Amino acid sequence: MVTVEVSGDTTANPKPFPIKVTQDRIYVEATVNGVQGRFILDTGASGIVLLDEFANRAQVKTIDHSIVGGIGGLTKALVRKADTVAIGGNTLSNVYVQTLNEKLEDKAYGESLNGLMGFDVFGGAIVNLKLSDQTMSIGDPATTTVDVNAGYLVHPDLTTFQPRVNARIAGSVSALALLDTGGGQVVIISKDVEKHGVLLVADREHTFLGGNRRINGVGGSENVLCGLMSGIAVGPITYGDINACESSVYGLHRALIGFDFMKNFDFVFDYPHGQMIMTPHKN
Repeated sequence: MVTVEVSGDTTANPKPFPIKVTQDRIYVEATVNGVQGRFILDTGASGIVLLDEFANRAQVKTIDHSIVGGIGGLTKALVRKADTVAIGGNTLSNVYVQTLNEKLEDKAYGESLNGLMGFDVFGGAIVNLKLSDQTMSIGDPATTTVDVNAGYLVHPDLTTFQPRVNARIAGSVSALALLDTGGGQVVIISKDVEKHGVLLVADREHTFLGGNRRINGVGGSENVLCGLMSGIAVGPITYGDINACESSVYGLHRALIGFDFMKNFDFVFDYPHGQMIMTPHKN
């Protein structure tokens, strides 16, 4: 058994609640200290991240200073403590969050978003994320039964409070890949894969990739080479003929698998027992 911890105490309500699923991401409504906001549900975030403007409105107390990193490098952040974070009838109390002095715009809502809901939402509960009907539920691990035969059973590495799984890039390079619902539509791999015969080619329809592209992340952005790759495999699941980008941030045996792959599954995140169940569904 793998034990994981979150920064606050959870009051669970197992009733499903609605989420918004687009081609790129998942969005959830939540309140922080009673103030309503819209957030990206981000399995790739190792905690809860709020934007400073929203955190100030919600009167989230500042505790310390910090540094956070992502595709674009490092950026300054604040460590704050929220009295409550409530989502779908579930309440986290006394939650440590990080806040950034940035803007987060998204066309799905036509307005600014207020941050990311990451590991603390998942860490101490059984989270049933049904992308097929755009609902989510959060259950108490002491009373919620998980059917490990409902789909593909995966045991993620949660060392960084993010789900990383064993994968093979183009059938030849092994990698620990981050399953990232906040990671957009592409797969991100290391530039070093070229030394092992993994090459990206132009998108056959010439509509998306086949050259340089700028990808954005916490801390800024990076110019990357993108193209079509033969595939990446997670256990028995093969994700073939995919759009991929090469990043200097990733080492040879690291990768990111974004939402274009993940949107094909319903998930049960059972982080308290170190497991996930991935069930394919029709889009």
